[in-house]
Amino acid sequence: MKLNKNFILKITLLFSFIFPIFSSENFIASNLFAENYITNNRIINTKEEAEEEIKKLINQAYKFEEENLLNDTYNLLKQILILEKKFLGENNPQVAATLFWIGEIYIKKGLLKNAEDCYLRALEIEEKSLGKSHSDLAITYYLIGDLYQQQGLYRKAEENFLRALEIEEINQDNNKMTYLEYLSLLEIFINNKDCIEKQRKISYVL
Repeated sequence: MKLNKNFILKITLLFSFIFPIFSSENFIASNLFAENYITNNRIINTKEEAEEEIKKLINQAYKFEEENLLNDTYNLLKQILILEKKFLGENNPQVAATLFWIGEIYIKKGLLKNAEDCYLRALEIEEKSLGKSHSDLAITYYLIGDLYQQQGLYRKAEENFLRALEIEEINQDNNKMTYLEYLSLLEIFINNKDCIEKQRKISYVL
């Protein structure tokens, strides 16, 4: 699997913890589709200017998140999303990566349904831009499955874990189990103790 920024971001999400805070903040889509974007008292109107500004905002967003300033992180991510959608395109994989990041912030706030909406929108973008069987989508489906499990939606969780496994099998060159496959199978086994075949595969990895 090719290591790129989207892949690395999603890997970090696999190991995210839930830090609920008291907040009723909602993800308002209308705020993300402004016609123009103005920052530092100037208008961003070229792709090059936008990319430069996006880098600055991403660095600041990382700092805010490290300090657990979730509202500030969220507000910066909304600005980043505006720029990406306007200058990179609605279906750019970078837009999907930002949606995943916003989803992560929602998870830390305990707003799992909002996070689900972001993840599903990101999945749609990745399917359009990368193809439905691209290797990067294995992690996407795993994250969605993990989110459903946190909500107690075990059937939906299993469906997404199995889809992650299917994509891994399509893209791997041999029968050696990947770490992602192991995680997915373990999750499925926990929720389906009578599944002997999955138990055998987990035992093989261990």
